[in-house]
Amino acid sequence: MIRHQINFEELQQLYVLTGRGIWHLQYLESAINILITLKKDIKHLSSVSLEEANIIHSKNKANTLGASLKIVEKKIL
Repeated sequence: MIRHQINFEELQQLYVLTGRGIWHLQYLESAINILITLKKDIKHLSSVSLEEANIIHSKNKANTLGASLKIVEKKIL
């Protein structure tokens, strides 16, 4: 394997792909936290108001991806 110093285009591509990967993880994290809010905390949409649902969801939004996956694994599935 031949190693060379990274050039500007390669560095730019690395930043773009890293940013895209982070964006995908954040999107997944958000979707999982919505799932947790609906499945674990609310269960029936008619049982809470929109304001209450937003408060519950704001608490779940603080979860990291790892914490959210553990909640899903233990509480929902």
